[in-house]
Amino acid sequence: MSLRLRVALGVALIVAVTIAGAGFAAQLSVENELDDEVDDFLEQRVDLIEGLSSQPTGRFRGPDPNFSPLQVRGVFADFDSITQLLGPDGQIIVFEGNVQLPVGAADLDIAREGVGRLLRDVDVDDETYRMITAGQRGGGALQIARDLSENDSVLAGVRSRLVWAGLIGTIAAAVIGWLFARRAIRPVERVTAATEEVARTQDLMTPLPVEGTDEIARLSASFNTMIEALATSREQQRRLVMDASHELRTPLATLRTSIEVLERGDEITPELRERLMTNASAELVELSLLVGELVELATDTSTGDVVRTEVALGQVVGDAVERGRQRHHRIIELEQRGEDSTIAAVPLIERAVNNLIDNAAKFSPAGEPIEVVVDATTVTVRDHGPGIDDDDLGLVFDRFYRATTARTMTGSGLGLSIVEQIVADHDGFVFARNAPGGGAEVGFTLPPSD
Repeated sequence: MSLRLRVALGVALIVAVTIAGAGFAAQLSVENELDDEVDDFLEQRVDLIEGLSSQPTGRFRGPDPNFSPLQVRGVFADFDSITQLLGPDGQIIVFEGNVQLPVGAADLDIAREGVGRLLRDVDVDDETYRMITAGQRGGGALQIARDLSENDSVLAGVRSRLVWAGLIGTIAAAVIGWLFARRAIRPVERVTAATEEVARTQDLMTPLPVEGTDEIARLSASFNTMIEALATSREQQRRLVMDASHELRTPLATLRTSIEVLERGDEITPELRERLMTNASAELVELSLLVGELVELATDTSTGDVVRTEVALGQVVGDAVERGRQRHHRIIELEQRGEDSTIAAVPLIERAVNNLIDNAAKFSPAGEPIEVVVDATTVTVRDHGPGIDDDDLGLVFDRFYRATTARTMTGSGLGLSIVEQIVADHDGFVFARNAPGGGAEVGFTLPPSD
């Protein structure tokens, strides 16, 4: 079922329920009004008969102190009601009408005492009557009843009109709801069509038009942001694959050539075989390093699964420096000028510092130390190598970028790119500059914890 149809049916249902409730209340009101009119009629008829029967002149018999004048038969000659007179013993004395009215225990009590009035519904020959029993002076009771079929007919007419009004109102509401939904849902249909088009063509370069500031406009803007992010991700993925294939091509080609030459067996000299084996081993190390960093980069170093806590940056850097000393077997100096805590994932920050130390170890001469400085939440790693050309300063954190002076060294060109990704995920920034007196300073700054 489409959204448009659901909206139309929902509006129709609400209107139908509202009309049904209003109709039920209207019917109750009319029914109560009709009942009150019948009760007023019966009360007035009792008062009228009592007044006429007590007159000393005219066609009615004069008052008798020992017997009620309501015994005069002419009083009951009326065609809009049924009237009968009960004696003090409950016997019917005078009766006018097409049916006899029932006499119950409550009626007998009123007739015996001659006081009181009782209004109630009674059923006579499958017809419903509204009846009043009124006590009379000197004993006995007057009973007057009126057929309620006229009221039932009026109520049936009211119900019929309410049903038709409800049907017409519900149909009208459904049509109006359909038209309203058609207009209101048109922007949603545009978004739906756009998403289906993107799914069908994989084209992420066509944004949705954003009109107004309502929820649909916000949805369109969010959709545009989403497809921009998808387009950026796809482009990054494409670049990663292209760069990776380019970087893998060289060591693979070298390995293939070395293996083909080694397959000649006795045709090559022992010196050449030794050199080829050394080259192949170096290329395998380079290839393993490159594949490892590619996997690390492709699986998103900034994964949210790593727990982030408030840590002292100096301690994290100190642990990384100790491992760097053991790995490179060289002097790595650590200086803490000031320490501040930050919210970070410790394993990721350690990996970033390790990559900075590995990068410095490639460029710093064997006899020169690597200097690591922690200043508040800034980490700087300095080497004593040739420094960074001005043209390369803005490129050292790009994926697979290797400066001219580094192309003869081992490495994939991904280490600093991973550092930038980790730091960016922690809302920090990286920097690279030439150090006074020679060498390069590469590092990052993280935001302090509140």
